[in-house]
Amino acid sequence: AWQGPMTAANLSIKGSWLAQHVVRLWPPPADDTAFEGPCAELLELISNVSPAGIKLSQSWGDFFGEMKSPDHLYQRLQSNMERYAANYITIMFCCSMICSLGSRPLLIIFILSLHVVGIFAPPEAFDVDMWRPKSRGGFKAVGGSWIRFAILLVGQISLWLLPLVAHAGRVGVILGMVLSVVHALFRKRPWMEVAKEHLGVKKTR
Repeated sequence: AWQGPMTAANLSIKGSWLAQHVVRLWPPPADDTAFEGPCAELLELISNVSPAGIKLSQSWGDFFGEMKSPDHLYQRLQSNMERYAANYITIMFCCSMICSLGSRPLLIIFILSLHVVGIFAPPEAFDVDMWRPKSRGGFKAVGGSWIRFAILLVGQISLWLLPLVAHAGRVGVILGMVLSVVHALFRKRPWMEVAKEHLGVKKTR
C-alpha cells in the first residue's frame, strides 16, 4: 500500500545532485569545463529553495496550497506522501540543518560558507597547481570549475551527514518527519486526483 510513497522518496534521493555527481570527483578530467554544468545545476536547485539538492516534487506554492481536515485520512496521507515526497525530504533536511545550527553553529556556518564560496566566488579564485612527481610531469594546473565542484560536493556531503554526527541533526529529522505527516494529513488533494481515484484510473509512472 505504501509502495508509491516509498518509490517516490527513493527516486528523489537517487536523483539528487549529490547522488548523481559524487562519482565524478576523482580523478579530475582533462576538460575542466565538464564541471560547469553540475555547479550551475546546484545553484538552480538552491535558488528554488532546495538546499538538499533534490528536484522538488511540487513547487512550494503548490505545497502550501489549500488545507482542510481529512475526510479519508488514509487515502490523503498515502497520496500526499507520494505527491510531495521530495518536498518532505527537503523539509527534514532543512530541519536537521536548523537544529544543528543551535548546537554546532561554527560547523554549520563553515559548511554554508563552503556553498557560498563555491557558488559565488569568481572562477580564477580556484585556479591552482596540483603537485605530482616529476616522473609524471611535475605540477599540473587544475582549473577553477573542478575546485568549485569539489567544494560544493564536500558541502553537500557534510549537510547530508549531519543526522549521523550530530544529535541535534537527528532531532531535526524527527521534527521534519512530524511536520511532513501533519502537512500530508491536512493538505487537500487535487480534485483531478480524487476524481481519477473514484473512476478507478490507475497512476502511471
